[in-house]
Amino acid sequence: MNEIRAEQLSRLGAQSATDYREALVDPTVDAVSICLPHNLHAPVAVEAAGAGKHTLVEKPLAATLGSQ
Repeated sequence: MNEIRAEQLSRLGAQSATDYREALVDPTVDAVSICLPHNLHAPVAVEAAGAGKHTLVEKPLAATLGSQ
């Protein structure tokens, strides 16, 4: 996330970070919303779950239904 978007979100009362790992180690963060390209969903979601965070993935986990 870029600095400008992070500032815009903070004005709405949301907490944001420019590196998702900051949110994963923050004990005040209970949940994360993953809004990334498909190829980044799984690794970040696995890390978030491993950190004990409730996790919302905004898009499908993959661009297709099966492996090709």
